[in-house]
Amino acid sequence: MKDMNGIGWRAKKLQFALEKNPKLINPELDQTKQRQLKEMLIETAACLATKIEDLKEPCKVDPVDIPTSSPPIKQKAFKLSPTDIEFL
Repeated sequence: MKDMNGIGWRAKKLQFALEKNPKLINPELDQTKQRQLKEMLIETAACLATKIEDLKEPCKVDPVDIPTSSPPIKQKAFKLSPTDIEFL
C-alpha cells in the first residue's frame, strides 16, 4: 500500500501538478525564471511541509558553521509612535 501521507508522496504530487498545470507558477515571469522556479520547487519539494505533521520529522540538513568571532551588530533602538505605545 502506498504511503499517501508522507512528504515524498506529496513531492511527487507537486511535481505532477506543476507539469500538468503550468499556470501554478507565476505567468508574469519570463520563461527562464518560470523554468528555474519549477526546477527549484521540484528539487526541494520533499522539504516543503504541507501539514503540521510534516514538521515532526524535518529534512536532514548539514549543519552550517557560523563564525562567532565577529562583533555584534549594533543599531539604534526602534522608536514607537505614541499610538503604538498606547496599544502596547
